[in-house]
Amino acid sequence: MSPKSKELEYKLLFDALLSEQYDKVEAEDKKKKTSSKVKANRMFRTLSPKQLLLAKEDYRYVSVLCPRRAGKSYAILTSAMANCVMTPGWRVAIFCRSKPHAKGVYWEDIMAMNEKFDLDLRVNATELIVRFPNGSLLVLCGAESDAEINKVRGRKYHRVVLDESTVIDRKLYSDLINYVIEPALKDLRGALWIAGTPKGDHSGEFYEATCTPPIEVKLENGRRILSNWKVGTEEPTYEYRWKLHTWTAQDNTAIPFLWEEFLETKRFRGWKDDNPLWRQEYLGEWVKLDSSSVFRIQRYVHTYEGSLPWADERLARTRFILGADFGYHDGTAIVIWAFVEDEPYVYEFISMKRHGITEQQIAEMITNTERLLPKPVQYRVGDTAGGGVLIMEGLKRTYGLHFEPAEKNDKVSHINYFNLALDSNLVRFRPGSDLMNEMELIQWEEKSWGTSRQREDPSYPNDLSDAALYAFRFAKSRFISASEIQAVKDPLEDSRLEKEEYCRNRDAMRRWRRPVYRRMDR
Repeated sequence: MSPKSKELEYKLLFDALLSEQYDKVEAEDKKKKTSSKVKANRMFRTLSPKQLLLAKEDYRYVSVLCPRRAGKSYAILTSAMANCVMTPGWRVAIFCRSKPHAKGVYWEDIMAMNEKFDLDLRVNATELIVRFPNGSLLVLCGAESDAEINKVRGRKYHRVVLDESTVIDRKLYSDLINYVIEPALKDLRGALWIAGTPKGDHSGEFYEATCTPPIEVKLENGRRILSNWKVGTEEPTYEYRWKLHTWTAQDNTAIPFLWEEFLETKRFRGWKDDNPLWRQEYLGEWVKLDSSSVFRIQRYVHTYEGSLPWADERLARTRFILGADFGYHDGTAIVIWAFVEDEPYVYEFISMKRHGITEQQIAEMITNTERLLPKPVQYRVGDTAGGGVLIMEGLKRTYGLHFEPAEKNDKVSHINYFNLALDSNLVRFRPGSDLMNEMELIQWEEKSWGTSRQREDPSYPNDLSDAALYAFRFAKSRFISASEIQAVKDPLEDSRLEKEEYCRNRDAMRRWRRPVYRRMDR
């Protein structure tokens, strides 16, 4: 055989082997893709029809409004996991109000899916990062502080989800969308999903994205669009921003008896179909629950713009009092009230809140803020609970910032007094201030409504409102005349007084009935 013939034979053999290897690799890739698609379809089959509509949504701005136990978070997670399995290199981030909360909601389901669908995930339970064999990535994040939010800044994602939108601090929520998430989605033309249950004030981005009927929004350039379009209704003829998905526990086929339990609760409590609690908590509808709001703020009544109305002519009698609520993860909040001595009107001069700051940074925040005042702060009032007393002592010894301990007894009575001042139009806020935004959202805990032991719902941040109350109490007890505050009847005051009177009478009756044993000397 000639050298040329041998060379040709070798070439043909090499080409055959190479072709066979290519075919094998291609077959394996096809098998992997088929396997990935099969796994994703198995995940999708665990969803109800309405959950599946959401899971396969390809619109870029999606809003989700569901009541309790409807399976909202599970649908969000299933969609994210399925896309990560099907698409190599797919990246998704899911935000909750805090990292521990995100772990509690999602982590157990992630581990269960990994085992059930044989996903071979690599997980970091500390950082809450999930890596897929095909290079996809799922990250769970907290929205409790600027420091936590900044961990996502500069990265790029195919989808970002904001879950539990109604309990995330409103300013953080807005900053998160505008300055962190929107830029992170541009490179990959990603989608933003916002989800939650109807709760709190009827305003803001999430309310507009989920309200029914939608509202007409006028943009800065004068263009008008609809705030949302609800899936299942007739599609509007002109532009809308959010595509709204909504369903109830009745549609949650994973727990078929759940809706019957809710109906039993409704029957037991004697609720009618139009009961506000039933509509909001079980049907997922936005309902105005006036009695559930802790502070009776009216945004367009209790605001002022510009400088203090008396700043020049009565500056000598003007007092500034600073209230502070100290915290690291929850945040350190300060509020400064301004008022004229012996007059009932109180004005918010400034309010701010910072997360994850040290004692030195707290001192700098207070000092820099006080430099904005036309005269020095007369008193500072701080919370002594949760390590606050150590912070106050450190601020005094190291930085010369003296604080009076805040009065914390009978908080509900002080809230009622503050509400009476609001009803009498004696309190004014800066428009859109952090303090006003927080106070508007805070709700009473559901099970305490209408009782003598009301308390705030702990799922709402209240650091600024607490700081405001500390300073307001201090000012009221020392400087502010209460003679002009109208005696507006508080709806809960009678029931509270009746309860206290009943308890006094009951205790007196018990003492009267208690038998007296005398020693009988014989």
